[in-house]
Amino acid sequence: MGLGELFDADVLREFGEPVWIISQGPQVVLDAQVTELHGGVLVNWDVRENLLMPGVADAMFAAFGTLLDRLADGDEAWRDPVTDLLGADQRAVRTG
Repeated sequence: MGLGELFDADVLREFGEPVWIISQGPQVVLDAQVTELHGGVLVNWDVRENLLMPGVADAMFAAFGTLLDRLADGDEAWRDPVTDLLGADQRAVRTG
């Protein structure tokens, strides 16, 4: 954060809005990126899903999104401990 916009206005004018962003690295299972975009925050995960059980990456990203939403809602979330982020499907698998 603090590096400025991901895509310069001149780049967007010439090429338009990005619709697909990917990064790749050897032996990387999860590449989490956070950057500024249009005065907001872009969160992007590149995941090698074939190395995780089906649905795990989606559940992880949903939990991460829930945490980000809490942080965006106000100061309390920045001070309070992180509570359980498991979704109903993951809870059912673990208690199954």
